[in-house]
Amino acid sequence: MPQDPLDKTAYIDKHTKILNDLTVNNQTVILNERIVGSISKFVMFDDNEITYWIDKQYWGKGIATATLKIFLTIENSRPIFWKSNF
Repeated sequence: MPQDPLDKTAYIDKHTKILNDLTVNNQTVILNERIVGSISKFVMFDDNEITYWIDKQYWGKGIATATLKIFLTIENSRPIFWKSNF
């Protein structure tokens, strides 16, 4: 995390590194042509982990569950652990 959360250059640099990391699988969740969240697989301390974010207005609609089911068909790393950021 950059010292200044408003530092656009630091933000872009950080996320460019993430997007170029071949061990990271980062996907956007789209519903009715709207971005409603994201899901990612990354490696932390030698463990494959999944993290996700769903916009609060879409909670309770089964979107996270459906997203995980689809994501696991394209992400073949195992074992894999699930973490939630909210």
